[in-house]
Amino acid sequence: MQLLDRQVSASLDLVAANRLAGAATAPRYVIITVGVLATGSLESATFLGDAAVAGNAFDGFTFATWFSAYMEILRLEENTVTNGVAGLWLETVDAGPVPGAVPRNPYYQSTILFEEYQLLVALAATFPPPTSRAAVSRLADTSADQTFQTAFLDVRQPPPYSLVVSGNQVDVRVQTATAGASAAMLLALYREGLQPLTSIIVQSNRLCGGMAAVTTDVAAGTQAAFAKDVPAALVTLQNGTSCAINGNVVINRGGVGGVEGQSAPSLWVMVSESVDGIDQVAITGNVLKGQSDLGQMLRRGLKTTWSIYNANPS
Repeated sequence: MQLLDRQVSASLDLVAANRLAGAATAPRYVIITVGVLATGSLESATFLGDAAVAGNAFDGFTFATWFSAYMEILRLEENTVTNGVAGLWLETVDAGPVPGAVPRNPYYQSTILFEEYQLLVALAATFPPPTSRAAVSRLADTSADQTFQTAFLDVRQPPPYSLVVSGNQVDVRVQTATAGASAAMLLALYREGLQPLTSIIVQSNRLCGGMAAVTTDVAAGTQAAFAKDVPAALVTLQNGTSCAINGNVVINRGGVGGVEGQSAPSLWVMVSESVDGIDQVAITGNVLKGQSDLGQMLRRGLKTTWSIYNANPS
């Protein structure tokens, strides 16, 4: 768990540096709430097995879900998310920035660059695990078979998994001059080492969130300091991972002073080492409000993109 230890240290350093740069004269308190949390500790990782989060209503949470765990099958289905900072978030263990992605952009970094996320990464590793199956409802009881869990986590590469994100209605809070938001959906699935049998299905979701870069503070007529580009939905993948993204409505509403359609990313899919094209990905039938990178994602061997198969303003 050395990588998690480094992530915790880096997150705390970033928060400290941000506060020192702001020269705060009084303590600033941060409240973080998570609807469903599944993450490992500094001593061990978490294995969900076959898990589902379905039919829930998340209202006003900082994160509706935040997962950083191993899994066999995970279903996020028919959930409703409103008035939060971020929506359905899932990261593979050891997830990180995507090397060689085309087009190159800082969206992964800007999506996670807020204090609640950084503090959650640092603090979640210290939370005690659930004590019973009832405490986590339909989630797998990771304490039931410690021998199997230990054997599973000792392997160099985690086994393949299946992820289904379907039928969710996600609407995070609206960006204002004093409060930002983040992605309605973050699937940070890139990690080193291809898992050929892994499959990702994202279908029939309404994803409304993200932020648009603000050029000026409309009220004061000055350059806005709070604004940044954050996609409404961000997916990061290892090239060759089987992934279907179909029939979703993805909306970036932007914010105060935002430039409509110019700097408001909607669906953004980052695939590693994609300069020569992308394998095993299909993105069709999506309705997008805001920019996407679909027009720049070449399909390997075909030299065409997925843009024409979507309602894509980009």
